[in-house]
Amino acid sequence: MTHRIARTAIAASLALAGLIAAPTAAHACGGGWWPEDEVDHRIQGVANAEKQLDDGHYAAAAGSIIRMIPYIKNYEGTSKDPIARRALRVLAVATARTGGQLALKRELPQYLRDTWMGADAGEQQTNLKWAVATLTKAAEEKKDDVVLEGDLALAMARTDGFKAEGRKRLEALAKKDLLTSPEAYAELAKLRAADGDGNGRTAALERCKAMADETAICRVQG
Repeated sequence: MTHRIARTAIAASLALAGLIAAPTAAHACGGGWWPEDEVDHRIQGVANAEKQLDDGHYAAAAGSIIRMIPYIKNYEGTSKDPIARRALRVLAVATARTGGQLALKRELPQYLRDTWMGADAGEQQTNLKWAVATLTKAAEEKKDDVVLEGDLALAMARTDGFKAEGRKRLEALAKKDLLTSPEAYAELAKLRAADGDGNGRTAALERCKAMADETAICRVQG
């Protein structure tokens, strides 16, 4: 009886040890293993960046994306990965709304900054052209997104080679009351002022001020 109890106890101990040692829901390859259900930290990271973008914290949003995906420019504006698509849109919108001049000194180490800070007009245009390409592809994939259309129009209006088309799109969206960012209205006010349209400038600035948390966005000369 004693031996039988001992054998039973040993068998139970070995079975328990096997359960503890064996990796569950795992893949093995070359002697290594890893959990099957890995956590994609980009999901929460991109969601946080989208919230920062919505709150108008453009440098913080852009910095978050670049830290997560330092090679994001290599996507050339598109990706089959839905998380990467969202990340591309956040960075492109932040770039458009800041005129290609992101204040990333506190957000990124120097080796990650590339041209994103827009140190001169050339770098700003490089950034804006990337934003136009990225938002154009996003708009092709997601039709009837008026927020996206407004950001694309803004990016175009600030980018060499696209300015006339951008102005046309801004005016069309404003006529339908579909511009959704104060930056877009500020740009429209600037363009109208340059054409000597004082009443149009004032109307655009009033809409800008109604949307903006910081009225500095709506300061337009002329």
